[in-house]
Parts: sequence; structure tokens; C-alpha cells
Amino acid sequence: MANLAFFGTPHFAVPALRVLREYSLKHGHNLKMVITKPDIAQGRGLKESAPPVKILAQDLGIHVLQPESLRKNTPEGTHFFSQFKEAQIDLAIVVAYGKIIPGRFLSLVSRNFVNIHASLLPRFRGAAPIQHAILSGDTKTGVCLMEVVQKLDEGDIFACRETPIIMSDTSGTLFRRLSHLGADLLHDELHALIAGTKAKKAQDLAGATYAPMIEKSAGAISFDAPASFIAAQVRAYDPWPTAYASINNKRVQFFDSFYINTNLRKASLGTIVAVNPFLGVKAIDGIVYFQTIQVEGKKALPVKEALKGFNLKIGDEIRPFAP
Repeated sequence: MANLAFFGTPHFAVPALRVLREYSLKHGHNLKMVITKPDIAQGRGLKESAPPVKILAQDLGIHVLQPESLRKNTPEGTHFFSQFKEAQIDLAIVVAYGKIIPGRFLSLVSRNFVNIHASLLPRFRGAAPIQHAILSGDTKTGVCLMEVVQKLDEGDIFACRETPIIMSDTSGTLFRRLSHLGADLLHDELHALIAGTKAKKAQDLAGATYAPMIEKSAGAISFDAPASFIAAQVRAYDPWPTAYASINNKRVQFFDSFYINTNLRKASLGTIVAVNPFLGVKAIDGIVYFQTIQVEGKKALPVKEALKGFNLKIGDEIRPFAP
């Protein structure tokens, strides 16, 4: 019997926690603890909101810990370190935990710390690999089981699994698909990971790229860019922070994009060239079409419906949004 621990926080980590719990029950292992980030205050009333991983763990009757800090120079970090050491963990699984795990924890497990990372490493190390895969026009992505080390996403690889990126994919659809793909891969490799027999290989440093965290301001669209890139922005930033610009001094968010390459010499950049059935806008080398828009203060609607209450015509210009 092995003692297991799970570090994770958002919805992305939920399928992997389910798999680990079911596997533990079936094979007689002990999932001793789930570690997640503290509850946060959200909404107008600043009501405390629990992370999705905590909600599932409590439903499953698993002991949950939410340390404010893992650092050794804090009371919380010192206390949690003692708890983790006492648990005698053999294998720890990490999925989008949201905190750096200090090296002193890594040496406590008898097998390994294993992270499910949402890219085909070494491509797109960092906080936002899914969004950057779409932004870069990649045709495939995937998940990797990676050894957790002190350097960011540089650990050896245990296993990877691929999935195509299709033209209708957004960050939202890829998040869901990759979360289940990662859980499936974990299930298939758990026996060898627990036994300590799973081989690993070093990452090819020549192919390493970095995917930094997405800022809210990244969603601001400027049409002095290739049509393909603007369409990718819309997909990459759906559902957050969304792609947006200003039309008639109102903030408008854009969804469901596609593009064509064509030469419209008479139209200036950012000019609306079509309004039915989709909103078409001139970019450097073509037209970007949006099938759904959300006008400030309104719901997201198909363009034909959205324009019933919004005066918009061919020749109008879309400008960068100024907060």
C-alpha cells in the first residue's frame, strides 16, 4: 500500500483527483491528503468561495489542507511541512496547484512528485500553455507527466499524450479536453509511478519555449495585425479575458472567429466590411469574421441578433478599447 497526496486547485485538476481517488480505492492505496489553495472572497458580497478541488475532496471524504504559504520562514509553511513529513507520502500528484513547491518537500516522498502539465514539453513551459498554443497557431498540443523540480517545468518526462488543435477550439474547449486527457494518462501510468518503475527522459532543451501568465489587457484587439493572429487571439482569450475593442465608444467583446486572406485596398485597417450574417473587419492581410459579439451591458449574441439594438454599418471603424 502506498501513501498518496494530491496538490491542485481549479476545475482543470478535478478529473485527475477523481482518477487518483478511484484508483486508490480499487488498488488499496491511501490518498492521505489533498492540498489546495485557500478559499477566496469573490463577487459583490465578497463571499468566501472554495476551490473546485476542495469541494470535490470534501464530497469524497478526503482530508483537505489549505496552507497560506509553503515557505519555511512562515508559521503556516513550517506547520504544513511537519504535517506532510508525518504523512510519509510515497507519491504526490500535482495539477495546476498554483504555488511553487519548495525543494524541501520534494525530498520527502519515497517515489516522486509528478506534475500533469498541459503542453507537449519542452514547448510552452509556464503558466499559460493552452492559450499560447492557440496564439502560436499550433496544430497539436497535449499533456505530459513531468517530474517536479525546482526549475520551472524543466523536470524529466514520464509520459505524454497528444490531441489536435482544431480551428473551432478555444482555450475553454482545450482546457476541458486536456484536463480529461491528463487524467486518463495518469490512470494509465499510476501503477508504474507508484511502483517506482516508470522510466523517464530528459527534455530537449533546444525546443524549450515559455508561456507567461495572461494579463487582462492582452485581450485588447488591434487590427493592424494579420487576420490569422487576430482570429487566434479571439479563440485563445475565450473565456478569459476575452478579446475586445471599441465600437461607437462602447466596449464590444468578440467570439467565434474565423478569417480569410484577401486584399481590400480601399478599406482601412479596422473598418467593418460586413455585418450580415457575421461581422467582418479589415486586418492587414484579410478579413476577420466574428459570429458572436457582446456589446457592453448586453448578453453575448449572434451578430444578427446583437445588431438589432446596436447601430452598426459597413464603413464604421473598430478602435482599440481605452479603459
